[in-house]
Amino acid sequence: MLKLNTLMDMEDHQVHGSNDLRYEAGVAPSKFFASPDHGDETATHSVQVMDKPREETVTHHTALPDGCTTQGLLQPPRCHRFEYTDRWADSDKARIDARIRDLIALGYHGDPAKDLTRSRTVIDMSNPATQELGRTMPTIVEWFKLIPRAVALDIIYDPEKGRLFNGVVLDDEAVRWFKNIDDAIGIRSRAAVLRKLLQHEAANEGRLAVASLACGAAQPVLETMAGLLRDARSAESTVTLVDLDRESLEMAVGLASSHGIADRVTTATKNILGLQGIDIDPGSTDGRVGYDVVEALGFLEYLPPENQESYTYNGVVDEKRSRAGAIVFLKNAYDLVRPGGLLIFGNMLDETHKQLEFTLNTVQWPHIQPRSINQMLQIIAAAGIDDAAELDIYCPTDGVYAVYAIRKP
Repeated sequence: MLKLNTLMDMEDHQVHGSNDLRYEAGVAPSKFFASPDHGDETATHSVQVMDKPREETVTHHTALPDGCTTQGLLQPPRCHRFEYTDRWADSDKARIDARIRDLIALGYHGDPAKDLTRSRTVIDMSNPATQELGRTMPTIVEWFKLIPRAVALDIIYDPEKGRLFNGVVLDDEAVRWFKNIDDAIGIRSRAAVLRKLLQHEAANEGRLAVASLACGAAQPVLETMAGLLRDARSAESTVTLVDLDRESLEMAVGLASSHGIADRVTTATKNILGLQGIDIDPGSTDGRVGYDVVEALGFLEYLPPENQESYTYNGVVDEKRSRAGAIVFLKNAYDLVRPGGLLIFGNMLDETHKQLEFTLNTVQWPHIQPRSINQMLQIIAAAGIDDAAELDIYCPTDGVYAVYAIRKP
């Protein structure tokens, strides 16, 4: 995986001497690492206001948070704190954070519990907190209509567009919220982790064969690959985009065309939750069967651990056949990776996401299964990944997501 001396050579990274993992994810607040500045104050995290080109910094750490178990797991994981400066967050963030805390206090019809919301499949517009959000920014209702489809994320990746994928122009306050809410920043920071990992693989391997599962519109992959394809060493790289939602794939093809890389992109309209494996071309690079990188950055959080007798995902999937849960899906995705290649995936965090109740109770994004790092380690162990595989965990400092990278031996 990414050895420490290799990471320190990665462009745009600076390795700090501190190993403070105050923002490390997946443990109860009382078990966070203390810091000299904040002691045991675990609620504190910051997102820097952007007044310079964005920077990402990895601080290395070789220990897992207290309470995490590696029994039945591959090699002991390495955790990395990933400091991220968001290019969109600005001086409105503190005001918006305070407003979000007010909405969180309203709960879901007055119930502040977050666990009950994880099985909700539709947005309940009669919920007082959701109605209040609509009064704050009237055009947000139009964004709700796009949820849970991948096109809803388009405005999050580039808020200054000021309009949704369907052409609806947003009010100014809605644009400010998409710049500054933690979920939006977390989606952009996980994309930054993916970008660095892909850049690192290309620097080592040159040509890459990349598969993106449940790709959606594939903004992070396509934008990164567009840059890599301009490098002569990586000019023959290919990207396979796999999704069941034709609308998302059409958007991805349009984005690839805008970057001038449509000839390097293949799409496959597939349901990737089959129990027996993922039915796509296994890929080949220099005679090696399998993909150099398989990524499913924003998918696992929609899957329960175990298989399901039927699966419904609003507006995208309505299947009555048995479908893979997170454990089987992870195994099937790993099978697509060539020896020496990388499987990358993420999951929304439970304990460190400060605005999780806003996501679940106010926005009510359906089907999300936030998980701690410990819960993810259990899923990885249950997937039967090779004992000799190596796992690195990247924790952006916003605390919204963790990104996992498994190197296949």
